[in-house]
Amino acid sequence: MELTFIGMFIILVSIPIILGGGLEAMFILMLLCGPMNGSAAMYLSSSSITPVHFVLALTTIRLLMSPPAFQRDNIPALLHNWPLVAFTFYGVVMAALAPRIFYHAADLPSLRGIKLRGLYDTVQLAPSMQNITTSIYLIGTMVAAMVAHVLFSRPGNARLLVKGAIVIGWINLGIGILSVLAGPSDAPTFLRPVFELFRNGAYAQLNHEFKGYVRVTGLFPEASAYAAYTFTWFCFIFECWLRDVQPRRTGPLALTMFVVLLISTSSSAYIGLTAFSVVLVIRLILSPALISSSKMGVLAAAGLAGLIGSIGAMVAVPHFAEGFGDMLEHMTVGKSTSTSGLQRAFWARKSVEAFQVSGGLGVGPGSLRSSGLFTAILGSSGVIGLSLFLTHLYRVLRPLASSTYTPVADEDSSVGVAAAWAAILCVIPLGIAASSPDPGLDFGLLTGAALALRNRAGSALRTLPARLPYRPLPGLTPPAQAGPPRQA
Repeated sequence: MELTFIGMFIILVSIPIILGGGLEAMFILMLLCGPMNGSAAMYLSSSSITPVHFVLALTTIRLLMSPPAFQRDNIPALLHNWPLVAFTFYGVVMAALAPRIFYHAADLPSLRGIKLRGLYDTVQLAPSMQNITTSIYLIGTMVAAMVAHVLFSRPGNARLLVKGAIVIGWINLGIGILSVLAGPSDAPTFLRPVFELFRNGAYAQLNHEFKGYVRVTGLFPEASAYAAYTFTWFCFIFECWLRDVQPRRTGPLALTMFVVLLISTSSSAYIGLTAFSVVLVIRLILSPALISSSKMGVLAAAGLAGLIGSIGAMVAVPHFAEGFGDMLEHMTVGKSTSTSGLQRAFWARKSVEAFQVSGGLGVGPGSLRSSGLFTAILGSSGVIGLSLFLTHLYRVLRPLASSTYTPVADEDSSVGVAAAWAAILCVIPLGIAASSPDPGLDFGLLTGAALALRNRAGSALRTLPARLPYRPLPGLTPPAQAGPPRQA
């Protein structure tokens, strides 16, 4: 076990917060570490712990040190997140037992990929360190959901999530743009050594470049991971703007994130944006009141400006437009027949094979590498795991609630619905890119926040009539008003 300079800095910042600060400060620190997914706060043998997971562990300590009055919030967090808790518990149990029960029953692609040389290389099903590592990540996602639920069950914290998302949104965009300016790994720019210093995780750090064009990676291991993270928070920020939650701050940020996703040349980003657009159009058809005419005009103006800007760039710099188009085709449409596309299709078939070999129970998280979140869950946790995960998504979105589709005046409910839609939509890029059944910390944070804020808003609405002034109907006598006793 070895602490990196990032881990030491996090400890120095966290100690005063743990001893005398609040859970809110630890949550903000956890958000700030989100864009550093390619960094390492600690090395454990041949693995590394990302800064955000390191802060999550410290946040859990801070939560357990809360006064007994706040400890009571932990029980509702468990109950409201019960499908995710059950999904995690089942996954951890299967990670420990399934590789032993189905020992050598199938040849599966390794999640870590050590000592593999060919496109379709596999290893025999057996217990490995990856079962333990994936179990820890699953537990981390569950704990993130519980921490968010406890925090956002407290009055006035809805704005904390919005402000934190705005801050990390701009930070992530800035780091992404700087990563492009830094150039490829061998570029003689002063920024490149800085990125190499912070991208110190114990896994492959890819610098995607095609014909001289550098893709946006930020501090993530690869461009698709950066795009998936940016897309998740774009959905939340856009939904907040749609519901008039700090629109002057969320609107410009959502537009900038959208532009960065467009130029990211990531298939995950384009599939996510396409699905987001389809879902938004369906919601507008079902509920035209979702967006005002002024906001519709803003969207139309932004689209028209983007179209004019693209045409202008093609006319002004035709060589750049041609090269960018070639890279876009190579990274998206050309992937289906590329080596990567063939390999991912093979991983998906192997996940189905693992599901069949295990009789629908799953071979345990960490036992195989897949090409998407749902196939990974199916092969790792079987029917039970997939059913629990879908149940959690249903409870978070609440598709039968009117507040899911129409604007509401309550800020808690608005932020909660925005978090719910962001959590649901962030699963789409994971569905084609995730290699393990862990949906990630951002998913846990957003689902926990959505459940807490919407439950609290519902409780406030249920108690609202009791606080309204009494207005008797004509001809009825109002009840006697309580007051100080009369003097005899």
